[in-house]
Amino acid sequence: MFLSFRQAILFATRCFELGLSPFSSEVWFDPNRATVNLTLEGKRQLLRNRNIDVGPPSFEELSREWKDVARVTDAGKDAQKLGFTKDIGIKCRMRVGDPKLAEHVEYIAWLNEWFVPKSPVWVNKSLHMLQTRATEKAISLVLGTGASDMVSDT
Repeated sequence: MFLSFRQAILFATRCFELGLSPFSSEVWFDPNRATVNLTLEGKRQLLRNRNIDVGPPSFEELSREWKDVARVTDAGKDAQKLGFTKDIGIKCRMRVGDPKLAEHVEYIAWLNEWFVPKSPVWVNKSLHMLQTRATEKAISLVLGTGASDMVSDT
């Protein structure tokens, strides 16, 4: 993919503002929305750049019956078609800040919300992908990014 001059300037400027390299795997440019998006690696680097101390993630596997899901999404319907008999989830828990204060952040990633049926990795390694998604979203909570922030910061 080649960026136009305007896109390249937007990409480089936003990467500079974030303190991330546009040549790394920490960021990627979405030409359809003209936004810079962070990968999990990029979010971890942003934590280091901002001197935010987080502990390693711990994971807990969860499951629930499809009948207990409030609203089965298209992703959930696709998962059911591919043989997932339950909605599986991963809870990621990470310590934030001083270990003595024991503050934590948690995020649960459910297959119903995140499953990508066209991705062989999602189909064959769903738990790994849910761990990755849960970790990435937990870090987003630590960084303070969310629905009210710029899409490029999430």
